[in-house]
Amino acid sequence: MPQPVFPRFSEAEYQRRHANVRAMLARERLDALIIHGDSSLNRFGQADIHYVSNFLGNRDNLVVFPPAHPPTLFMQSRNHAPDARRASILPDTRWGGRDSAETVLAHLREIGLTRGTLGVVGNLPYGAYVALAQALPDMKFRNATAAFRMLRVDKSDEEIAWIRRGAAYTDAMMVALEAQVRPGMREDQLSAIVEGAYIHDGGQHHLHYISSTSMYASDRCVPAQNLSERVVQKGDVILTELSAAYWGYSGQILRPIAVGAEPTGDYADLYRVAEEAYWRVCAAIKPGVTALDAQQAGAYIDGTPYTILDGLVHGFCAGLLPPSIDTPATQEEPLKPFVFRKNQCLVVQPNIVTKDLQKGVQLGNLCLVTDSGLETLQKYPNMFVRAG
Repeated sequence: MPQPVFPRFSEAEYQRRHANVRAMLARERLDALIIHGDSSLNRFGQADIHYVSNFLGNRDNLVVFPPAHPPTLFMQSRNHAPDARRASILPDTRWGGRDSAETVLAHLREIGLTRGTLGVVGNLPYGAYVALAQALPDMKFRNATAAFRMLRVDKSDEEIAWIRRGAAYTDAMMVALEAQVRPGMREDQLSAIVEGAYIHDGGQHHLHYISSTSMYASDRCVPAQNLSERVVQKGDVILTELSAAYWGYSGQILRPIAVGAEPTGDYADLYRVAEEAYWRVCAAIKPGVTALDAQQAGAYIDGTPYTILDGLVHGFCAGLLPPSIDTPATQEEPLKPFVFRKNQCLVVQPNIVTKDLQKGVQLGNLCLVTDSGLETLQKYPNMFVRAG
């Protein structure tokens, strides 16, 4: 084979993953999987496909993964196929045709999969589902997303090495903001600062959520997904949620930044609560601890004058993974059972906001569960950052 031009794990790593998928198929009594990926969050909606193929694509891509045949990757569009074949570790990587559902249907018939139970991973488009379901009346469809993503929760040593590189790119984003933010910049110009911190070194875009507001007349409490044309001024606070990646494996860091002034008393108090909550939750998590134990550590927030407007803890790399934990007072759905194990990655990120949602700060880091507890993979210090 030609020398790979994209990063890839060892053959043993992909064999491990594929063996885990086949074991899941047997455990869940599924005859095959259809894995769907889309272009959301700078292609991180492709994380499930990336896990089995090493391909980070665009548009709607599908993998058919039967237990008795090699998996096949179908990608859109036709001109994406050469790039996909260079990146994918699946020998059968091909264009999905003008209609991927029709192409997948033909493939399922070709390999004799026309009856049984098909597991669906990801947000398969409704039109594709209807086309398959109508053409395969003897096939049942079951959502296998949760079972599949649990396979991705436990990280190998090879994955952790990539995650550390993504975390380093992410730290560089915050270092750049601290050094370069100045009053008079537009909020949307901050994109050039954070992207310039990693792109020259092979990093990938994942996300940068940023918002700014005056600490004296605040009307923002969380980072924003769309950066505005607002001009940053002295006395502002900038709220950030930043992630850069190495070939699909991201870090994540969240810090407030005070611009040209010290934090006001109310913002200092918000940060004080955020830091206390952060350390309480971090101290609670270690192998064998449950999601409920971590939530109880976060109950500290419910006893303050504040609340949260974002998840307290979530699994991560690549993309969002279990668990998803809020405080007891803010958990909208029943907390799903989860036990932390060594080599799981998660983000601890208390977002402390006033109950009128006019002020807030967020403090967070990507962390790794180790035998002795949590290791913070983000090396940038926990602090209310000063800039400008």
